[in-house]
Formats: sequence, C-alpha cells, structure tokens
Amino acid sequence: MSDLILGIDVWSGYGNIDWHQVRDAGVKFAFLKCTQGNDGVDGKFRVNVLGCRDAGIPYAPYLFGYPLREDVKKPGRSPEEQARRLYADCDHSTDMPPVLDLEWPPQYEREKGTSKILDKWKHWNIDAPFIAEWGLRCLAELERLFGRTPIVYTYPHFWKSLGDAGKSLEWSKYPLWIANYTHLSEGLPPVGSKPIVPAPWKDWTIWQFSADGSPVRVPGVPVAPLDRNVMRAETLDLLLGKVEFEL
Repeated sequence: MSDLILGIDVWSGYGNIDWHQVRDAGVKFAFLKCTQGNDGVDGKFRVNVLGCRDAGIPYAPYLFGYPLREDVKKPGRSPEEQARRLYADCDHSTDMPPVLDLEWPPQYEREKGTSKILDKWKHWNIDAPFIAEWGLRCLAELERLFGRTPIVYTYPHFWKSLGDAGKSLEWSKYPLWIANYTHLSEGLPPVGSKPIVPAPWKDWTIWQFSADGSPVRVPGVPVAPLDRNVMRAETLDLLLGKVEFEL
C-alpha cells in the first residue's frame, strides 16, 4: 500500500475551526459540508472555505442529498435542483471535485426512545430503484455544472440496501468515498488494512475510517468524535486534476 495522507470532513456542528492548527496537525485535505438537500447552505461553509484557503488545505464541497419525490409544495427536491443548489452555494469554487453524500434516508430506523423500527422508505414513498436513479441524475448534473467527475460518499449498509439498483456499472465511473469505521484510535489505519468496497466499485478512493465512538481529537477542531479520512498520497494529485484519473 502506498503512503496514506490524513483528511477531515466537517460541518457547522464542529464550531469554529482553526485551520492553521489543523494543517500543522498533518491534515492534507478537507471536505466541507455545503448544502443539505433543499434546506440551504451550511452555516460554517463559507468561513471554512476561507480557512482552508488561508491554511493552504485543498477542499471540496459536499451535498448531503435528499433523494425525495418532487412536490410542488416543497420545491428543490429534484436531483438537478439540488446539484444546482450546491453549485450556487459553493460559488462554483472547489479544489477537488464536488461530492454527493448519498446515505439518507436509511431504509429502517429505530423510533427515538422506543424499540419500534420504522420503514423510512415507505414513509417517504421511495425505494431502491428511485434512490439509485435520483443519485445518478444528481451526479450527472454535478458533472455537467462543474466540468469534473464528482465523488460518491456512502457506507456499506446503505449501499447494500439498494440491492441491484446499486450495482449498475454506471456508478463505477465516479470515485468512491466509503465510510467504514475500523480504526477508532490514534493514527492512521495500519498498513494492509482496507474498507469494505461495495460492487460495482473495485477499489476505494477516500476512506472515512473513524468517527462514531472515537475519542480522537484533531488540534484546531473543538469537538470529538471527528470524521477522519485517508486517501493514497498520489490520489490528491488526481483529485486536484494534476494528472489524469483512471478508475
């Protein structure tokens, strides 16, 4: 395995980040939450962009997608609208390609404070084929807008719930950012370790290896647990467009 480099992904819930301390702690890249579905821009996105730029940390904006059926009473649900919202909210600016975070809603979820299991897809009148079609349309629109191949973020259980709808080879044209929490302690994942890579991908591009349950802090970020990520050292040049990306 080639050398791994450390990155973080953040949103407004992490508070005021000192990006110079983050850089000095060895963080080489960052993903910044920009837009949440049709709800609007993250409250710390623009200040985090300025912080990354000032500290010299390459960043990319991400869209937390809401794959929901269109409703005239609730505009902004279509994948194209949400992609355009990200494009507008990030002021068309990004070092690395934009990201579609595709993890919501989970198919089943425990009702808060009870043991009752809720069928969230039934609640929203959606299913696996709908989510998959929505995601691919959103990615296509992001690619059209930014002129770059966007990244897909997800986690193994969610992707498994998509079944055959998530196995189309069309997905494999997009780099995979996978969340698979296997290393909650200090430092980077040990040499030879790897995350679960769902079909149709053959390999991972970014690995979110630690978040829930980890007490590890990153200097400059006032909260823990914190989402920590790695990519292979040469991947950063690929994502920055310095060399051609081949999946």
